[in-house]
Amino acid sequence: MGYAHSLSRPLRLDADLFAQWSADCQWIVAYARTLGVKLAGPDGSGRPVTSMTQVLFNGRERCRHQRAQRPDPAANRPRWCGGRCAHDSFSVELEYDPYSLWERSRDGSYLDRFTTAHKPYDVAVTACLLMLSHRFGPTISVTSDGGASQWHDGRHLALLACGVFPPLPRSLTRSSAA
Repeated sequence: MGYAHSLSRPLRLDADLFAQWSADCQWIVAYARTLGVKLAGPDGSGRPVTSMTQVLFNGRERCRHQRAQRPDPAANRPRWCGGRCAHDSFSVELEYDPYSLWERSRDGSYLDRFTTAHKPYDVAVTACLLMLSHRFGPTISVTSDGGASQWHDGRHLALLACGVFPPLPRSLTRSSAA
């Protein structure tokens, strides 16, 4: 249940790049829905938010899935939800609002974590994080509890939705090479 991804970022991101990335996420969310991924607003209901200042979404709280949404052979377990696709929200804002000083690292960046529990909406989260890494380059850093193979579907979703096959973040390519 603790499967998660982490983002290390500056307090404020570049507004022009953020607007481009938000548009990428809008395409990703729309395309994921056509594939049957049930997405909602950050609380598991309503609509996902993709604006000039924030991207917020989650899986749908009452999705009505019975069993596995899609097997993930690389993880040797399915992306499942048991009828509740929602978990922790995916929330990235132009200006980060830290909850505590513990979220600031030694290098001055801020840390955020998105626990998806490998539920079906994880594919949209990984696609958006890949596009974030693609747009912002070394300004941000993405890490994950999963290895490179768990990001395969997210890379393909980014390709289908945005026309970009983003490279894996460096942290994932290092961990898969070991």
